[in-house]
Amino acid sequence: MKSAVSLLFRVGAHLGNDGNPHLLPPQEAAPRLGDASQTRDLAWEEMLLLGSPEVVEAGRAWARAVAAMERFVRDGTRDPGAWPAGADASSRLQQGPTRRTCDHGDSIR
Repeated sequence: MKSAVSLLFRVGAHLGNDGNPHLLPPQEAAPRLGDASQTRDLAWEEMLLLGSPEVVEAGRAWARAVAAMERFVRDGTRDPGAWPAGADASSRLQQGPTRRTCDHGDSIR
């Protein structure tokens, strides 16, 4: 799931919105974002099935933040002040939902 966020940070940097030093043009990121999205969707289904309500809610909050980044990048927006992954959200987005325990005792992310 974090691979999509890493790619979004890199594209955001290419657009001048983020300070990531590894710029990635949107056209180069597109196929990789598609693959990462598919992987993320499968992980999300697992989280919905096995996660505690707290884990699911943390995942939903994280997904909303990632969706805002995706819209920003897809629209080609160049506005660092409005970048959804600003300084406050940056580390939380890179970490993803916090590690918690699912209902049957296994550790999930």
